Amino acid sequence: MRGIDASGKSPVSESGTNQGEDAEESRAEPSFSSALERARQGSAACSSRIVPGNSGVLSERSVGPSLGANRIFGAALRGAIGAGPRRVRSLPDSDSSHSEELRHDNREAESAQTGSLEPRTQSESDCGPARWRIDDVSTQTVHGPSSQRPFQSCGGAPSGDARPLRSGGQPWRGDRSGETSQGGALPPHAFGAAVAGNSRRGGLPPDRQSVSGVSRRGGGPRIDNAAAQNAQGAISRAHSRRADELNAALREIARACDISAFSDVAVHRSNQLQGPDAAEFLQRAATDFVARFVPQLRENVQSLWDYARTCNEVSKDAAGEAGIDACKAVAAQVSRLDKALMNRMGDSRALSLLALSFGRHRRQPKCRDGILSIAKYCSDGERAVQDVEIQSLALLATGFSKWPAEKACFQATTAIAREVCTRGHLSDYSSQHLASFVNCFSKWPGGEETGGAAVEIAREVLLRQLPEFDLQQLANLVNGFSKWPEQENTSRATEAIAGEVIERRSRSSRFNEQQLASLVNGFSKWPIGEDTSRAAEMLVGDVLRRLPDFNPQEVASLVNGFSKWPIGEDTSRAAEMLVDDVLRRLPDFNPQEVASLVNGFSKWPIGEDTSRAAEMLAGEVLRRLPDFNPQEVASLVNGFSKWPIGEDTSRAAEMLAGEVLRRLPDFNPQELVSLVNGFSKWPIGEDASRAAEMLAGAVLRRLPDFNPQELASLVNGFIKWPTGQVASRATEAIAREVLRRRLPDFNPQELANLVNGFSKWLTGQDASRATEAIAREVLRRRLSDFTQQGLANLVNGFSKWPTGKVTSRATVEIAGEVLRRRLSDFTQQGLATLVNGFSKWPTGEVTSRASVEIAGEVLRRRLSDFTQQGLANLVNGFSKWPTGEVTSRASVEIAGEVLRRRLSDFTQQDLVQLVNGFGKWPTEEYTGQATELMAGEVLRRQHSDFTQQGLAMLVNGFSKWPTAEHTSRATEVIAGEISRRARSDSTPQDLANLVNAFSKWPEQENTRKAW
Repeated sequence: MRGIDASGKSPVSESGTNQGEDAEESRAEPSFSSALERARQGSAACSSRIVPGNSGVLSERSVGPSLGANRIFGAALRGAIGAGPRRVRSLPDSDSSHSEELRHDNREAESAQTGSLEPRTQSESDCGPARWRIDDVSTQTVHGPSSQRPFQSCGGAPSGDARPLRSGGQPWRGDRSGETSQGGALPPHAFGAAVAGNSRRGGLPPDRQSVSGVSRRGGGPRIDNAAAQNAQGAISRAHSRRADELNAALREIARACDISAFSDVAVHRSNQLQGPDAAEFLQRAATDFVARFVPQLRENVQSLWDYARTCNEVSKDAAGEAGIDACKAVAAQVSRLDKALMNRMGDSRALSLLALSFGRHRRQPKCRDGILSIAKYCSDGERAVQDVEIQSLALLATGFSKWPAEKACFQATTAIAREVCTRGHLSDYSSQHLASFVNCFSKWPGGEETGGAAVEIAREVLLRQLPEFDLQQLANLVNGFSKWPEQENTSRATEAIAGEVIERRSRSSRFNEQQLASLVNGFSKWPIGEDTSRAAEMLVGDVLRRLPDFNPQEVASLVNGFSKWPIGEDTSRAAEMLVDDVLRRLPDFNPQEVASLVNGFSKWPIGEDTSRAAEMLAGEVLRRLPDFNPQEVASLVNGFSKWPIGEDTSRAAEMLAGEVLRRLPDFNPQELVSLVNGFSKWPIGEDASRAAEMLAGAVLRRLPDFNPQELASLVNGFIKWPTGQVASRATEAIAREVLRRRLPDFNPQELANLVNGFSKWLTGQDASRATEAIAREVLRRRLSDFTQQGLANLVNGFSKWPTGKVTSRATVEIAGEVLRRRLSDFTQQGLATLVNGFSKWPTGEVTSRASVEIAGEVLRRRLSDFTQQGLANLVNGFSKWPTGEVTSRASVEIAGEVLRRRLSDFTQQDLVQLVNGFGKWPTEEYTGQATELMAGEVLRRQHSDFTQQGLAMLVNGFSKWPTAEHTSRATEVIAGEISRRARSDSTPQDLANLVNAFSKWPEQENTRKAW
């Protein structure tokens, strides 16, 4: 497959898993003839300044006396022909990284200082009294003329002193030869000057000579420091070689006369250079790029590929601020390109690299503008993605996925997902491409095309041999598939990956911290699968053992992952350790990670550890509130809304409400949706109420900016607001906006969520009209496209308008679809919602059959898995078919389950539905016992908390057991409450039920008065 990068190194690793290999660093040693020529030139010159050349060979700058040149010549000659008492030792060939090379050199120097190097041979150590070894003097790194870095010695410390060192690292006593004639320290590159100066004075002083066997004035033999000097020379040559490569690269980049040549040099040299040299080169290249070429991008749009290649290199972290500035400058130019200009680009792959580059700096507004321009181009024309190779499509999707809140990025990714499915032959995609696409599509789980493409990729994964995927790709697949937990293919693929993880873990394969965090977060969406559960247990142990090794981002991911796991011994211990770890290094987390932690801990069961974390995080938010961007503020509002109110959390909530008011214009539509859902759970205080009012106003002014998914989320957020008037006004406005739009643009999940939301505002005319329009759209769709949860939400919503012809027809069609599906695929909540909805059409043949089938499925399940609300909805629904054998048996079984539970866990509405439902089977033992217990619970509660309709339904249910003690007393108390309320609060149906029920207790004073 053709690579995206002309250098042969593919940047797709940034979108997936693999990192580029270190570039090979090699340079040929100079030949003997080149050394001879250098010596001759040095001998003929009139003054000398010698600098270290490649691999330790000295090169001349000007002129010097023949003595120094001859010595150099002699050393080079012996090194070239392998004769004489001294060989010039070259560095070993290596393709290791810069840091590894330095560590190797440092080990040599370290062992030389301790005398641990192997004994030197005669030819290496006995150089004679008149010999001078070129590696006796420490050299210094050569930097380009524009470098601002301090001059460094081979050890890396800033230095202006070029004096040679003793073996212990100290300068020789009385040594002044390393100073200039003005008495100052030697400037950079002055090594040759020191040699020339000594030559003019007739050679090195006696105490500078390091020759074995030479007698000193004290009569004793001088200790030979050759080994240490030899090692220092090796380091010097390595630094010299790297310095020459950097200087050559800087000269090449300066000589590049057009963007094509500049791009070639930038790509080649940035892959060749290592460490600080690569960083310095990229910073210089970024600056030159902006100054010389970026302003002409519009005129040179046919060379956009060269601009993209350069931008991809200089936008990397090593280029620092200069690279960010270059990326912003290119993005600003790209944002001004129209479709006609983009059509003139020479290579469509350029957009892929630009998207990848801009995605590295997604917080920069100019990079956002640049990516939006590319996204609009890709979504407007099919050609923009049709002719693009697979690798480029993956890079485009990766870039767009960094801005999931932007409508244009969603539309462009939708076009890519459609292209992925249209091309078919997913077998042609590499494992890396599949993992990358899933990771990107998961940023828009509600999209029909993105979801469909992910499901197709899951099917392809099931057909492959999982060992061909590396650990990171498996982690990305699990994390991506977790956004579609209800789809069969994604569920099966995840279970298969879990098995592969178990197999690799048993072979001692080591997952790194990032992979562990992704797997924990991904498997948490499938807590009940056999293999996923086993894999999760294994991963918990790894996490606990290596918790200090996780970086803050990974810790935040773990917190969010464990929040979805069922609480057990291991997860409880992991939770406790995570809290301690987070609180211990809280200042290390950046604002985004703090917001993620708040949302993660907010989903944990309330306990001592989570309460402690809540207060500490709230205090941290208060100290750093100005550092949070709008997205993070919205996330914090949503997170704190789920936490119990404490001193710091209350103050944080107030401060956040004020922050929302001050920065309301800065929030994008997705962030406004998050704020609406967050404030829906806050207790209404002065600041929160004012923020809610202003937020609703901002939403209504910008309704055309919201996409279908966001409109559906807004409706479901507003229905939970305690300020009913504001919420009602906003919901009606959203209903009008929905009616103005094309309903085919809404996907099945969005239609279901809208119906579910509108059903809470039965008095709204626009909400009713919008629901009817959606029912027509549902009848035009294939019901097989709706998920189980979507079908349940539709039935629940349509049931609030049971007299509507269109809603009735749509419900009957949905009942038929339910009968065609496997009921075992529905959740407990989904089954309960369906039964409760179908009960509004008890005479319908299809709805009745569907309810009976669901009753049979309920009997096959463990009732302990149903929530209190689910049990109440089931009983309320089955009560519409009291003569059915299966529905009756299911209701009696539920009564037994109610007897085993704490009644204090049931809400008022749950109690009302259960009592009213059990009243249809007054002769059953369990239903009678359960009703008697619930009557006692009603007596313990505040009766004013029950609605008028709820009280009427309770009395109607209790009236089936008029002689029971608690039902009789509860009815008397309710009668007193009814007498205190205005009759106008009751509907005619409620009044009729009350009269009929109170007639069962004619002897009670309260019931007689109420009657």
